[in-house]
Amino acid sequence: MKLSEVKAGQRGKILSVGGKEDFQRRITAVGIIPGGAFEVVKNDRKYPVLLDVRSTVLAVNRKDCDAVLVEVNHE
Repeated sequence: MKLSEVKAGQRGKILSVGGKEDFQRRITAVGIIPGGAFEVVKNDRKYPVLLDVRSTVLAVNRKDCDAVLVEVNHE
């Protein structure tokens, strides 16, 4: 599933980070790495996706979120 499809309040694990090389460097530098845990704080259609990663809230462009594949915890 794409990160942009995850609903607010859901938690999961990052499976892979795709996209251009410069995007991959930037996104992994802030802690979004394969195997890392995350929680979606807010996901409104018109705005960036807000993520809680390593106790830090990050805003990630919706288009960029399409390049990040995740697995959602079903608890």
